[in-house]
Amino acid sequence: METTDRGQESRRRNLPGRRRRSHLVVLLVCALAIFADVVISGAVIPNIPVFAERFDADEFSLGLATSGFSIVFLAAVVPFGLAVDRTGRSDLIIALAMVFAGTAGLLFAFGGSLWTYALAQGFHGAGSAGAWIGAPPLAARMVERSGRGGLLMSAITIALGLGLVIGPLLGSLSPVWLPFLISTAIALAVGLAALWALTGTAAEPEFLAGMYRQLLRNRVILAAAALVFLLYAGISMMEILFPLYADSHGESKAAIGLLFLFYAVFVTAGQPAMTPLLDRARRGMLEAAAVLVLAAGLAALVLTADFGWWIAIFAVLGVATGVLVGASLLIIAAESPHFARGGAFALWNMAFAVGFLIGPPLGGGLVQLAPDSASSARFRLPFLAFAAFLALSAPLVWITLRPKAHILEEEMVEDELGSGEVDAHAKKQTGS
Repeated sequence: METTDRGQESRRRNLPGRRRRSHLVVLLVCALAIFADVVISGAVIPNIPVFAERFDADEFSLGLATSGFSIVFLAAVVPFGLAVDRTGRSDLIIALAMVFAGTAGLLFAFGGSLWTYALAQGFHGAGSAGAWIGAPPLAARMVERSGRGGLLMSAITIALGLGLVIGPLLGSLSPVWLPFLISTAIALAVGLAALWALTGTAAEPEFLAGMYRQLLRNRVILAAAALVFLLYAGISMMEILFPLYADSHGESKAAIGLLFLFYAVFVTAGQPAMTPLLDRARRGMLEAAAVLVLAAGLAALVLTADFGWWIAIFAVLGVATGVLVGASLLIIAAESPHFARGGAFALWNMAFAVGFLIGPPLGGGLVQLAPDSASSARFRLPFLAFAAFLALSAPLVWITLRPKAHILEEEMVEDELGSGEVDAHAKKQTGS
């Protein structure tokens, strides 16, 4: 075993262009890639009513065009995941992703039809797939080497939250093209930083037969993917329909952006605060509770039209989002073998994309089916339907994620004896 490990380390040192980079520098660039991706999403949200008016699009058509993001994301995520595992070149994947994201920003800025809006969403989907496939596995590898666990891994979720903070603020700027030009500049700058800072961080290439088959047999990885699906099915529906709902109550673009700012602040601040709970709580309990909170928040949004209540609800939704994203990332990093981590994060991203693919058009379709389709009350049906689905899913989350009996017994032994005595206890139990 020792000889094999030394051989693998020797091959890693001999990879083309390999040079040492500080773990914090690498982690920073990975976080910036996620930030640059999410800034574009955040900038789109306050402009949804503007795009709907400019393109003369109803809720269903706009939701369908927004699904261009998920369609391309799903098409790109597996090839990107295989490329990361087989070449180890996260730097190239991230740089290419930033080029796609920058192109999307230009199309959002200057596109003049629903088709160019859908094309922009498609380029953004490709960029997002590359960013989320390239950055988290590399960040997980840095965390694994540093031994600092969930605190460093939470940098990805913090970047997500910061992107959601800055994005709506940018999106509130006028004219409409200005925020997207800024987000394009950010993406291209991060792409250049990736080529500089991440070159030489390549892992040993892996050529794995049946990798996805192995990952799909792991119920915990599947449950982590299901968490992301549930989260983004609800959140993506909200991101498209709530700005239209708030607009129907006379709220300005700036006010809508402010609400999503509160959401993003609590995603950012809540995740590091919840990291100790994620480490200590029995797996499954906190995640199921967060799904229930998400369900209650989505329902509450359309049961009031008071701006003060909306601020409080968006704050609670932000904390729930931070918990679910952080928990699922930690589970994927812990449960996937290092040689299949790109594939594991590809599954995570596929679940995100499917949720994002289903949420907007399904929500828009439910609005069209609402009996009172001429008033703001028509938005209640999709929000309440998604809330009911999430609430029914929460017990399944707990059942699937909770550790099996023998794992709980091992954890109790470790708590009582200390980690240094666990191996001796296990040998005694087996008589070896």
